Amino acid sequence: MGHESDLYAMTIDDDLRGDVIDWTDPGAKRGDMTIFHFALVSPMTAEFAKLTSGRVLQYHNVTPAHFFAGYDAAIYRLAMLGREDLKSLVGHTDIALGDSEYNRKELEELGFTNTGVFPIAVDTERITNAPRRPALEAVLNDEGWTNFLFVGRIVPNKKIEDHIKLAEHYKRYVDEQYRFVFVGKTDATPTYYAAIRALLERYRMPQGRFIFTGPVPDEDLATYYRTASVYISLSEHEGFCVPLLEAMAADVP
Repeated sequence: MGHESDLYAMTIDDDLRGDVIDWTDPGAKRGDMTIFHFALVSPMTAEFAKLTSGRVLQYHNVTPAHFFAGYDAAIYRLAMLGREDLKSLVGHTDIALGDSEYNRKELEELGFTNTGVFPIAVDTERITNAPRRPALEAVLNDEGWTNFLFVGRIVPNKKIEDHIKLAEHYKRYVDEQYRFVFVGKTDATPTYYAAIRALLERYRMPQGRFIFTGPVPDEDLATYYRTASVYISLSEHEGFCVPLLEAMAADVP
Protein backbone atom coordinates (compact mmCIF):
# COMPACT_ATOMS: atom_id res chain seq x y z
CA MET A 1 0.00 0.00 0.00
CA GLY A 2 1.77 3.15 1.18
CA HIS A 3 1.75 6.60 -0.37
CA GLU A 4 3.38 7.86 -3.54
CA SER A 5 6.05 10.40 -2.68
CA ASP A 6 8.99 12.28 -4.15
CA LEU A 7 12.15 13.66 -2.56
CA TYR A 8 13.25 17.23 -3.28
CA ALA A 9 16.43 18.96 -2.12
CA MET A 10 18.52 22.07 -2.70
CA THR A 11 21.83 20.18 -2.82
CA ILE A 12 21.98 16.59 -4.06
CA ASP A 13 24.88 14.15 -3.73
CA ASP A 14 25.97 12.60 -7.02
CA ASP A 15 24.98 9.08 -5.94
CA LEU A 16 21.43 10.28 -5.17
CA ARG A 17 20.69 12.14 -8.39
CA GLY A 18 18.48 9.35 -9.65
CA ASP A 19 16.34 9.42 -6.51
CA VAL A 20 16.16 13.11 -5.54
CA ILE A 21 14.71 16.01 -7.55
CA ASP A 22 15.85 19.63 -7.46
CA TRP A 23 13.58 21.65 -5.18
CA THR A 24 12.85 24.22 -7.93
CA ASP A 25 11.02 21.57 -9.98
CA PRO A 26 7.32 22.56 -10.32
CA GLY A 27 6.30 19.17 -8.93
CA ALA A 28 7.56 20.21 -5.51
CA LYS A 29 4.44 22.36 -5.04
CA ARG A 30 1.84 19.88 -6.31
CA GLY A 31 1.65 17.35 -3.49
CA ASP A 32 -1.28 16.86 -1.11
CA MET A 33 1.18 17.14 1.75
CA THR A 34 4.75 18.40 2.06
CA ILE A 35 7.17 17.35 4.80
CA PHE A 36 9.91 19.94 5.19
CA HIS A 37 13.09 18.77 6.92
CA PHE A 38 14.62 21.81 8.59
CA ALA A 39 18.23 22.06 9.76
CA LEU A 40 19.65 25.16 8.02
CA VAL A 41 18.52 28.52 6.69
CA SER A 42 17.53 28.24 3.02
CA PRO A 43 15.20 29.75 0.40
CA MET A 44 13.06 26.62 0.70
CA THR A 45 11.64 27.90 3.99
CA ALA A 46 9.73 30.79 2.42
CA GLU A 47 8.42 28.56 -0.38
CA PHE A 48 7.22 25.97 2.13
CA ALA A 49 5.36 28.68 4.07
CA LYS A 50 3.46 29.68 0.90
CA LEU A 51 2.07 26.20 0.21
CA THR A 52 -1.70 25.80 0.47
CA SER A 53 -1.64 22.00 0.87
CA GLY A 54 -0.78 20.10 4.05
CA ARG A 55 2.46 21.30 5.66
CA VAL A 56 4.50 19.21 8.10
CA LEU A 57 7.70 20.58 9.61
CA GLN A 58 10.34 18.06 10.70
CA TYR A 59 12.89 19.90 12.83
CA HIS A 60 16.39 18.44 13.17
CA ASN A 61 17.73 21.27 15.35
CA VAL A 62 20.05 24.20 14.71
CA THR A 63 23.18 24.32 16.85
CA PRO A 64 23.15 27.55 18.90
CA ALA A 65 25.34 30.18 17.28
CA HIS A 66 27.35 31.01 20.39
CA PHE A 67 29.31 27.77 20.06
CA PHE A 68 30.90 29.09 16.87
CA ALA A 69 31.78 32.56 18.15
CA GLY A 70 35.53 33.02 17.82
CA TYR A 71 35.88 30.04 15.49
CA ASP A 72 33.88 30.71 12.33
CA ALA A 73 31.98 33.94 11.65
CA ALA A 74 30.19 32.47 8.62
CA ILE A 75 28.80 29.48 10.53
CA TYR A 76 27.91 31.76 13.45
CA ARG A 77 25.85 33.91 11.06
CA LEU A 78 24.20 30.85 9.45
CA ALA A 79 23.19 29.52 12.86
CA MET A 80 21.70 32.89 13.85
CA LEU A 81 19.80 33.11 10.56
CA GLY A 82 18.67 29.50 10.93
CA ARG A 83 16.87 30.28 14.18
CA GLU A 84 15.19 33.32 12.59
CA ASP A 85 14.25 31.27 9.53
CA LEU A 86 12.68 28.60 11.72
CA LYS A 87 10.65 31.14 13.68
CA SER A 88 9.25 32.54 10.41
CA LEU A 89 7.31 29.28 10.01
CA VAL A 90 5.23 29.82 13.15
CA GLY A 91 1.60 29.86 11.98
CA HIS A 92 2.49 28.27 8.63
CA THR A 93 2.44 24.56 9.53
CA ASP A 94 -0.28 22.03 10.23
CA ILE A 95 2.03 20.24 12.64
CA ALA A 96 5.63 20.82 13.71
CA LEU A 97 7.61 17.72 14.67
CA GLY A 98 10.94 17.43 16.45
CA ASP A 99 12.99 14.27 16.19
CA SER A 100 13.38 14.37 19.98
CA GLU A 101 11.46 15.81 22.92
CA TYR A 102 14.26 18.36 23.29
CA ASN A 103 13.64 19.57 19.73
CA ARG A 104 9.87 19.57 20.23
CA LYS A 105 10.23 21.82 23.27
CA GLU A 106 12.33 24.24 21.21
CA LEU A 107 9.51 24.43 18.67
CA GLU A 108 6.98 25.05 21.42
CA GLU A 109 9.13 27.82 22.93
CA LEU A 110 9.31 29.51 19.52
CA GLY A 111 5.52 29.61 19.29
CA PHE A 112 4.54 26.51 17.32
CA THR A 113 1.25 25.28 18.76
CA ASN A 114 0.59 21.83 17.28
CA THR A 115 3.80 19.89 17.99
CA GLY A 116 4.93 16.30 18.36
CA VAL A 117 7.93 13.98 18.30
CA PHE A 118 8.89 11.89 15.27
CA PRO A 119 12.26 10.22 15.99
CA ILE A 120 14.97 9.56 13.42
CA ALA A 121 14.83 6.02 12.06
CA VAL A 122 18.29 4.68 12.92
CA ASP A 123 19.45 1.66 10.93
CA THR A 124 21.53 -0.05 13.61
CA GLU A 125 22.00 -3.14 11.42
CA ARG A 126 24.59 -1.20 9.41
CA ILE A 127 26.63 -1.45 12.62
CA THR A 128 25.60 -4.83 14.02
CA ASN A 129 25.62 -6.74 10.70
CA ALA A 130 28.56 -5.05 8.98
CA PRO A 131 31.32 -7.26 7.52
CA ARG A 132 34.37 -7.74 9.74
CA ARG A 133 37.60 -5.83 9.12
CA PRO A 134 40.24 -8.17 10.61
CA ALA A 135 43.25 -5.94 9.89
CA LEU A 136 41.69 -2.88 11.55
CA GLU A 137 40.43 -4.99 14.45
CA ALA A 138 43.95 -6.31 15.03
CA VAL A 139 45.33 -2.77 15.27
CA LEU A 140 42.65 -1.63 17.72
CA ASN A 141 42.52 -4.78 19.85
CA ASP A 142 45.95 -4.37 21.45
CA GLU A 143 45.92 -6.30 24.72
CA GLY A 144 45.61 -4.09 27.76
CA TRP A 145 44.63 -0.94 25.89
CA THR A 146 41.46 1.04 26.60
CA ASN A 147 39.76 2.51 23.53
CA PHE A 148 37.66 5.63 24.08
CA LEU A 149 35.39 6.23 21.08
CA PHE A 150 33.64 9.35 19.84
CA VAL A 151 31.61 9.53 16.61
CA GLY A 152 30.58 12.84 15.09
CA ARG A 153 31.85 16.06 13.55
CA ILE A 154 34.75 17.83 15.22
CA VAL A 155 32.86 21.04 16.03
CA PRO A 156 32.78 23.32 19.12
CA ASN A 157 29.55 22.08 20.71
CA LYS A 158 31.00 18.55 20.89
CA LYS A 159 33.60 19.83 23.40
CA ILE A 160 36.49 17.75 22.10
CA GLU A 161 38.80 19.75 24.39
CA ASP A 162 37.08 18.05 27.33
CA HIS A 163 38.02 14.67 25.88
CA ILE A 164 41.65 15.77 25.97
CA LYS A 165 41.29 16.88 29.59
CA LEU A 166 39.72 13.50 30.38
CA ALA A 167 42.68 11.79 28.73
CA GLU A 168 45.14 13.79 30.82
CA HIS A 169 43.29 12.80 34.00
CA TYR A 170 43.08 9.15 32.90
CA LYS A 171 46.81 9.07 32.09
CA ARG A 172 47.79 10.55 35.46
CA TYR A 173 45.47 8.66 37.77
CA VAL A 174 44.28 5.47 36.03
CA ASP A 175 46.40 4.01 33.24
CA GLU A 176 48.82 5.10 30.52
CA GLN A 177 47.59 2.53 28.01
CA TYR A 178 44.71 4.35 26.38
CA ARG A 179 43.61 5.49 22.95
CA PHE A 180 41.03 8.13 21.97
CA VAL A 181 39.44 7.54 18.55
CA PHE A 182 37.43 10.32 16.91
CA VAL A 183 35.41 9.18 13.88
CA GLY A 184 33.91 11.96 11.78
CA LYS A 185 34.57 15.03 9.67
CA THR A 186 37.39 17.28 10.84
CA ASP A 187 36.86 20.07 8.30
CA ALA A 188 33.42 21.35 9.41
CA THR A 189 35.08 24.07 11.53
CA PRO A 190 38.79 24.10 10.58
CA THR A 191 39.83 26.71 13.16
CA TYR A 192 38.33 24.61 15.95
CA TYR A 193 40.13 21.48 14.74
CA ALA A 194 43.38 23.47 14.63
CA ALA A 195 42.74 24.59 18.22
CA ILE A 196 42.26 20.97 19.28
CA ARG A 197 45.54 19.99 17.63
CA ALA A 198 47.29 22.88 19.38
CA LEU A 199 45.84 21.76 22.71
CA LEU A 200 47.24 18.26 22.20
CA GLU A 201 50.69 19.77 21.67
CA ARG A 202 50.35 22.05 24.69
CA TYR A 203 49.47 19.09 26.92
CA ARG A 204 52.31 17.08 25.32
CA MET A 205 49.99 14.16 24.76
CA PRO A 206 51.74 11.02 23.45
CA GLN A 207 51.77 10.49 19.69
CA GLY A 208 49.31 7.93 18.39
CA ARG A 209 46.98 8.17 21.38
CA PHE A 210 44.54 10.47 19.57
CA ILE A 211 43.28 9.23 16.22
CA PHE A 212 41.13 11.44 13.98
CA THR A 213 39.88 9.18 11.19
CA GLY A 214 37.72 11.55 9.17
CA PRO A 215 34.62 10.03 7.53
CA VAL A 216 34.74 6.23 7.22
CA PRO A 217 32.63 3.54 5.50
CA ASP A 218 30.12 1.57 7.56
CA GLU A 219 32.42 -1.46 7.79
CA ASP A 220 35.11 0.62 9.48
CA LEU A 221 32.60 2.44 11.69
CA ALA A 222 31.25 -0.89 12.91
CA THR A 223 34.80 -2.00 13.71
CA TYR A 224 35.45 1.12 15.78
CA TYR A 225 32.30 0.40 17.77
CA ARG A 226 33.16 -3.29 18.07
CA THR A 227 36.62 -2.57 19.49
CA ALA A 228 35.60 0.34 21.75
CA SER A 229 35.96 -0.07 25.50
CA VAL A 230 33.59 2.82 26.09
CA TYR A 231 31.72 5.44 24.08
CA ILE A 232 32.30 9.00 25.29
CA SER A 233 30.11 12.03 24.56
CA LEU A 234 30.85 15.28 26.38
CA SER A 235 28.74 17.34 23.99
CA GLU A 236 26.98 20.42 25.32
CA HIS A 237 24.27 20.42 22.66
CA GLU A 238 22.55 17.57 20.81
CA GLY A 239 19.25 17.54 19.00
CA PHE A 240 19.14 13.75 18.78
CA CYS A 241 22.63 12.10 18.80
CA VAL A 242 22.47 9.00 16.58
CA PRO A 243 25.86 7.63 17.79
CA LEU A 244 24.45 7.01 21.27
CA LEU A 245 21.90 4.61 19.76
CA GLU A 246 24.58 3.00 17.59
CA ALA A 247 26.80 2.49 20.64
CA MET A 248 23.95 0.85 22.54
CA ALA A 249 23.20 -1.40 19.57
CA ALA A 250 26.87 -2.42 19.53
CA ASP A 251 26.82 -3.11 23.30
CA VAL A 252 29.38 -0.40 23.98
CA PRO A 253 29.07 1.14 27.47
